[in-house]
Amino acid sequence: MLLKTDFDTTDERAVDDEIEVMPQVRPLRPRRRPWLLVVGVVVTAASAALAATLYLAVDERTEALALARDVGYGRELRGDDLVTVRVALDAQVASVAAEDLSKVVGQRAATGLTKGQLLTPESIRADRPPNEDTQLVAVPLPPSAVPAQGLQSGDEVDLVSTPGKGAKPPEDAPPTVSGTVTRVGEPDESGTRVVDVEVDQSDGAALAARAATGNIAVVVNPAGGKD
Repeated sequence: MLLKTDFDTTDERAVDDEIEVMPQVRPLRPRRRPWLLVVGVVVTAASAALAATLYLAVDERTEALALARDVGYGRELRGDDLVTVRVALDAQVASVAAEDLSKVVGQRAATGLTKGQLLTPESIRADRPPNEDTQLVAVPLPPSAVPAQGLQSGDEVDLVSTPGKGAKPPEDAPPTVSGTVTRVGEPDESGTRVVDVEVDQSDGAALAARAATGNIAVVVNPAGGKD
């Protein structure tokens, strides 16, 4: 049994017509606010300036001179011995500015300098050893009188008088002269090397006399001298 409804095709077309003639809803355009754009630009610029200021504050590095290679004690410094480095230094750390390179070239190492080491005012000297209050003594040393690691310029050493061959060791502390090695010569056929040692002026003659006997040995002290 079929049920008849009052909704016919005429009513359906009327509904469709009403739908078709309904106006389209357009999205509302956002209102432009120029002052927001200005604020954004100002904030961005301020942030960039702040970041730059903080970077410069953290990156307060100085251009200084460092060693490009090892330089022996007393040797004259050349331009290719040095390189420019940028380092952050404590106010209490002394250094030589990179702009002073021309003043440093021609001066001499006041101690043994190592590759990568930062150059300091105390590590250079204007004169060639010896100083006015020191003397340079040539000391021939056989292999048995030198530590197996050898000697190099800048070593702080004690030159100890030893008893003659076959003699008994002394009961008291042997005579000793302290000095700084400035140069180590090439070995001769027997392996003996002539070592230049800078000592106090008052010790030069005594050390030369002891060195002539051949009864002498070397004790190497820590860098910076004995405690």
